[in-house]
Parts: sequence; C-alpha cells; structure tokens
Amino acid sequence: MPVDEVKQDSTTQANSSHNTCLAPTPIKFERLNILLSKYPYHVARNTLIDGFRSGFRVKYTGPRSPRDAHNLKSVIQNKNIARLKIEKEIELGRVAGPFLKRPFINLIVSPLGLVPKKSAGEFRLIHHLSYPAGSSINDFIGESDSTVQYAKFDVAVNIMRDLGQGALMGKLDIKSAFRLLPMHPDDHDLLGFKFDGKYYYDKCLPMGLSRSCQPFELFSSFLEWLLRQSITPCHVIQAYTLSKVLTLRTLISNMLVKNKVTLKQIQQLIGSMQFACRALVPGRAFMRRLIDLTCGVRKQHHFKRLTTGAKSDLNMWGDKLNSKKIIMHCDNQGVVHVINKQTAKCPRIMALLRFLVLKCLRCNILLRAEHIPGKLNDISDAISRFQMQRFRKLAPQADKDKTPFPEHLWKL
Repeated sequence: MPVDEVKQDSTTQANSSHNTCLAPTPIKFERLNILLSKYPYHVARNTLIDGFRSGFRVKYTGPRSPRDAHNLKSVIQNKNIARLKIEKEIELGRVAGPFLKRPFINLIVSPLGLVPKKSAGEFRLIHHLSYPAGSSINDFIGESDSTVQYAKFDVAVNIMRDLGQGALMGKLDIKSAFRLLPMHPDDHDLLGFKFDGKYYYDKCLPMGLSRSCQPFELFSSFLEWLLRQSITPCHVIQAYTLSKVLTLRTLISNMLVKNKVTLKQIQQLIGSMQFACRALVPGRAFMRRLIDLTCGVRKQHHFKRLTTGAKSDLNMWGDKLNSKKIIMHCDNQGVVHVINKQTAKCPRIMALLRFLVLKCLRCNILLRAEHIPGKLNDISDAISRFQMQRFRKLAPQADKDKTPFPEHLWKL
C-alpha cells in the first residue's frame, strides 16, 4: 500500500480540502437529475441534486480543532479484518489514505470499531463519531439534521390485509447503502481515523455518523416514489422476514432453558418481540410478564429469575392467527385501546386479555375494537340502564331469554 507524504505548509493544508474530489458512486448523476426533475418534493429534490453533485454536508457546528483517538478494542483485537476492510474502501475510492502526516491541519480523528454481523465471522466497520462524549462530531450535529421518520412496518401489514390472501410482498436490500452518498470535500477533515500509525479520512457517508440517516432516507423516499410510478401499491419498509422469525424462536428457546437471565438479555428479547408484534399482533398479550421482570433492575448485568408466568408467555410464542376478522364496537376508549394494543399494566386485565387472545388464536379470529360514541351505542346503553322495552325495540332479533354468564369466566 503506497504511503503519501504530505507537506505541512499551512497554505497547502488550508486548501487541500477544497482540492479533494468527490468519492465515486454508482449513482449516475445525469440520469438521476432527469428523474428528480419530476419529483414533487422540491426541498428534498434540491438537497439530493446538491448532494450528489457537490457532496452531502455533515451540518457540523462545533470547533474544527485537531485531535487523535485510539481505536476500539474490537479493531485492536481483529487488526487483519480491519485492515482488509480499510483497503477495500480505499480501492473503491470511498476512503483516502494512508498518510504519514495529517492530510488536513484540523483533521479530527475518531475511533474505528468492528461490530459482528449475524453471519458468523463477519463484521461491520463503524466510525465511532460519538466519541468523546460531549465533544464528538455527533454532539455538534443538530437534532433536526439527524432525525428521520421511517415508514412503519404496520403500514405494510395494513396494505397486506387490505389486499387479502394471494398478495405478494418483496424486499430489497441495498448493499453498503450509506456509502453510495459522497461527502462534501469541505467536511472531509471531520471524518478522520487512524490505523497502524497512519492517517485516513472518509469520503462517503460513514456508519456511525448521526447525520447519515437523513440524506439516505431522502434518497430512499425518492426511490419509493419512483417505484410507485409503475408499481402499485408500494412502500419502502424494514421487513420482518422468515430469518428474523427463526432468530426470535432461537432467542426464546435459549431463554426457556434458563432459570436466571440478565437484564440485558431480557431487554434484547423484548425488543425483538415488540418488533415481531407488528406482524404477529396476538403476541402482545404474552409480553407483559416479561416486561414486568425489568422493573426495578438498573444494571444490565444484573440477573433476574424467570417466573413461571414469564415462561408460560414465552411458550405461547409460536401460535398463529389466520384470516377470520371480527370488529367489536365499544363506547369505552380505554377498553378499545387495551384490546387493540393487547397489553396493559394491570395483571388482572392481562389475565383477561390472555384468555381472550387464546380463544381468538384457537378459533382463528382476528379481533379489532373500534370506538363508538356513547350516544350512538343505543343497544348497549339500554341494557346498562335495564331499559328492556327500549332494548327490545332497538334489537328485535335478540334472544328472548337471558344468556347466563359462564361460571368459568368468574374464575379468571
């Protein structure tokens, strides 16, 4: 790997960022510009045009003072893996270096880290731009410039329900998504890192920059709009795939054989289950006792005993709901909320909910509650006031004899 000698002359250093070219990208700007001309969202359109033409800005507002930083332990212990990844990025033109001396006077160096992927032996290289806490690159990027609103998985579920059985849903995964977007040369001095005593800097949106999500979300939203022009319906989402279902089942199986687990393990499982519940809605009724275990535990390494109730809930994960649907109208908004969310903090209500959900599962029923104003809920209002003549007039098809309340329900 050749090493570039860099002069420390102040004039050369001050102008070097302006002379640095954009990182290459497979996105064809000329074609993109034509397609964007029809995009109705003008602010997003202009941001994308400027970004792909001149580079996307970090929107950093802090001091540009030089500093160094040590890489994370994951890089130090896996130097060969980190080296191969850096060399690949250099070959693709997305990283500049190595340099024996700082390529910019004010180069800010942040740590590198390696995060394991789901596949064994594979890692993701990250740029730890949240270090040091309080004075990092990310600390000086405004919330409005780093906040994004992703499309919700619930939207896809509702679309599939509306389309009915036989509808197809696909998923596309863009490889190295952030790296498709080049950084503006004037911000290259913010994205420095050091490896084996030599300096480098990033030329594309890095994994670890809080700003990276927003411009890519603008780009992916444009791609969604583009697809909608020829394919309907279409929505860009994070999909819950079969592999995630299998991963969740493995996590549950591993936990069921244990008597005690750490707070961190419980929280990780709850996070996976909460996301799964967007598609497997009945699962919400079988999470509360697991969530209750986290109450009062402060340290993630502290252990908590798995209760019989929590294990019973975990054992329920695996049942499915099919295609039958029932809409229940109710004038109590609290009841509507609990039935639709299928969770509540009250243990007594959760006992009733679990019974209801189990019945729905066994009978293949999808139950939804809808609120109806009390003044329109005449039949129920008449019964609650024991106005039987009014009730018979409103509901002439109702049974003549009263239906006894089932004994077993009193014991729930």
